[in-house]
Amino acid sequence: MANFLVIVDPDHARRLAFIRQVEPRLAPVDGLAVSRLDLGDFSAVWAASPRAHVSQHLDAESAAVVWGHALDPEGQVTGERVAHDWADASMSEPAPFDGYFAAAAFRRDRGLVVGSDLLGLFPVYYATSNDVCVVSATPEPFRFHPLFPSAIDLEGL
Repeated sequence: MANFLVIVDPDHARRLAFIRQVEPRLAPVDGLAVSRLDLGDFSAVWAASPRAHVSQHLDAESAAVVWGHALDPEGQVTGERVAHDWADASMSEPAPFDGYFAAAAFRRDRGLVVGSDLLGLFPVYYATSNDVCVVSATPEPFRFHPLFPSAIDLEGL
């Protein structure tokens, strides 16, 4: 399993400051490789074992990452496939995949789509505020973004 962070934030300086704070914390144990993918307002950063399955795609208009094994009847689903299928304007929602995975696809003209395995075993947390979205495999990074301060929600308790 990979520890990942995805952010869409049009404030370039704020996005980079956030990533600088979170990136060193993504690999809680030795031996994990930290990788990053950027496109416009989108950044994805993750830490995973060098043997872990991670498929990524980047072109001028889209970026996508699949952490783990997303499967369909034809086999392993790649980052390129997720970038293409999940950005298809004719789909109201993406087709589900089997397997154990989390994936994120960003397209400049359509925004961000994030998904995970059907049983929800691969954890995915998210927070949004106006035009900013943060998605992660753990709630830990949210406290480092200025739009998502840590606070006790007394009403929620």
